[in-house]
Amino acid sequence: TFVDRQPDALAFAAWNAAQQPGLGPPPRTCVLDWSRETVDGAYDLVLASDVSYHRSHHRPLLRQLHRSLDSGGVLVHTDPVRELSGVFLSELGRGAARRHWTQTVVFGGARVDVRSTVAARAPAVADDWSARLGGSASQTGRSPA
Repeated sequence: TFVDRQPDALAFAAWNAAQQPGLGPPPRTCVLDWSRETVDGAYDLVLASDVSYHRSHHRPLLRQLHRSLDSGGVLVHTDPVRELSGVFLSELGRGAARRHWTQTVVFGGARVDVRSTVAARAPAVADDWSARLGGSASQTGRSPA
């Protein structure tokens, strides 16, 4: 399920997903302002890319995560190492095991540091997803649970 308040962003996300080999049924899209509404359902994977850059986003994001992240699920959060995104990640609470790493990518001809974070209730889930996504033991920082 792709959620955004911009229909064009949803159309692009759905098109991009359809280009991936082995995709099952096409993803569902939902026009929604997550600062005011929440997505129904329990999800085992929530992807959040550069959405926590403003303090006013933190409470709605946390509300959404607490409502919709399955007990065995994982949050995968990426951002260009924004200070307020770091604050958000620390606000996930003591109940979340967090693993993070930073890598440098080239975007628009410029080198950009990108922080990737996985958060889950179970440390083993966070470790597993961190390994799947390329966070090596030397890169992965363990935040207190």
